[in-house]
Amino acid sequence: MNIYLMMVLFQVKHYVADFPLQTPYMLQKGKDGKAWILPLASHALVHALFTLVIILIANPRFWYLAALDFFIHAFVDRIKARYKLKPGTWEAHEKGILLSKYYRAFGKDQLAHYLTYSLIMYMMSH
Repeated sequence: MNIYLMMVLFQVKHYVADFPLQTPYMLQKGKDGKAWILPLASHALVHALFTLVIILIANPRFWYLAALDFFIHAFVDRIKARYKLKPGTWEAHEKGILLSKYYRAFGKDQLAHYLTYSLIMYMMSH
């Protein structure tokens, strides 16, 4: 499969799995204790299954790289979940600082996921 097509498929996959298919249950991945484990695992599993489909189309002998996507996605999302905007009312300046921290964390999260797809594509090409 053409690497550019694969890149586009991973980007579309990421959008679909991270936004339309992420349920309110999956968004509980930021909970305390052990309550975050199953919501996070279910979200990461959706990503891994879509990655598996792309890999099976591109080169089935690399099927196991879907597990890499599962574990990295879960690890990165759990870290990002620590940067949530807590309920409350803030002065505009304070809210701006909190939102800035959240969006920096969100951007790092998205970058880590796209670098994961780059790694998967690199591993499949060598």
